[in-house]
Amino acid sequence: MSRILVNELGARTGTEIVIKSGSTLGGADSQLKITGGSSGQVLTTNGLGVLTWSTIASLPSQSGQLGKFLTTDGNAASWGSVDAFPTQTSNTGKFLTTNGTTVSWATVAQYTLPAQTSQAGKFLTTDGTNESWSTIVHPEELPSQSGQADKFLKSNGTTATWETVSGAEISELNNFFKNWNVIDTTITTTVAPTENAAIIGPLGINTTGKWNIDGKVTIM
Repeated sequence: MSRILVNELGARTGTEIVIKSGSTLGGADSQLKITGGSSGQVLTTNGLGVLTWSTIASLPSQSGQLGKFLTTDGNAASWGSVDAFPTQTSNTGKFLTTNGTTVSWATVAQYTLPAQTSQAGKFLTTDGTNESWSTIVHPEELPSQSGQADKFLKSNGTTATWETVSGAEISELNNFFKNWNVIDTTITTTVAPTENAAIIGPLGINTTGKWNIDGKVTIM
């Protein structure tokens, strides 16, 4: 094998020295050296034949990080701990939940509806501990509307009832719910001694009707 010993190689023309395709340039670590760069850097290419020295981001120390995973805040890599499941022993059929701090297993029964059989029309309620179905018997429930056409809803403070608006009298004090705009029958109103004013209108009286107030005033 022939050898050429030189202290320096340079291109005869141009600026590049090309190694012929299929040929290799070999040598031991101590024989073949490329200068430049810093300790720990690697030689990289941009794919266009330009070689540069680059620093590869290294992993943070792995010592004492058993079972952790590699994460980043967008700037630096670090090891993060994986939240482990609580023990699964004796927790068959339960589901994983959290109180915002601690993970635990919960019984599904805590979050299921009570049996719905024969509970048609009822609503779900709770006493703060247990859910149950309840019949709507609260004050906000309307009494039966069957046969109550044209009546109005009235409450005594406890029970709601349907009441008929009578067109034959306007005598009960403070019955402000009794309002008419047409009188077509004879109506008598007795004003109590404690009452000293009446507000009327707008009001129409048919030819067949009249309104007597205390027997002193008749509106026809």
